[in-house]
Amino acid sequence: MKQAPVAWKEICKPKAQGGLGVRPADFFNKAAIAKLAWKVITDKSNWWVQVMQKKYLMKCSFFQAKKKQRNSMAWNGILDTMDLIIKGMRWIVGDDELVSDYLNENGWNTAKLRSVLDENIVKEILRVWKTRNETIFPGKQPNPRSTFAAAMNHLQNTVNLCTFGSTESNNENDQMIRWSLPPNESVKLNFNGSMKSNSAVGGFIFRNPLGSPFAAAAFNFGSTTVPVAEAVALHNGLIDAKRRGFKKGGG
Repeated sequence: MKQAPVAWKEICKPKAQGGLGVRPADFFNKAAIAKLAWKVITDKSNWWVQVMQKKYLMKCSFFQAKKKQRNSMAWNGILDTMDLIIKGMRWIVGDDELVSDYLNENGWNTAKLRSVLDENIVKEILRVWKTRNETIFPGKQPNPRSTFAAAMNHLQNTVNLCTFGSTESNNENDQMIRWSLPPNESVKLNFNGSMKSNSAVGGFIFRNPLGSPFAAAAFNFGSTTVPVAEAVALHNGLIDAKRRGFKKGGG
């Protein structure tokens, strides 16, 4: 039996790196199974998804489901991709049409939130909501719609302050760094990255010529550095800009 002249991992490298661009079978398999998981999360009208929900998700959401010995091997395999799904998920902010579906007369519809989001994310949403209400509306009955309106008003005030704020400083060597509005008929792409507990995150936001945000996205990049997170956030923002039909302009 002869030894292979080239290691398989070398063959699987991109052609630009000297390989043949062959996709590793385990990566391909995980991606295919993750697509099934994504279908369970997003396509409620699919007949197979409805069967899986009635069999395994009657009392919990996909993100609350646990691997069990009595589950089918296929379903446990789908649950194995949960971490991959969470890592790649993002929330794209548009208008409040979809967000309003998660509100009811008592505040947030927590049951519906938990059906699409991880429990830790739901807890963070409720914590932010509670803290903001206690800060801005002392003694008043919490109202998430008012909170959203106040948050947008605060955001606009911040944009105005950063754009038109005073440049005075107590230190003559200080320089005022201000965010500026994009030129007329243009949009501005802002991006950022940060790290906490060895996990890097990043995101981007689009603003119109008035400085108002109209689309955004956030990502979990896992274990990497802040510069890499910022670079990937910019890269993803540029891809989204191309998808939306934005063209490169001057400035």
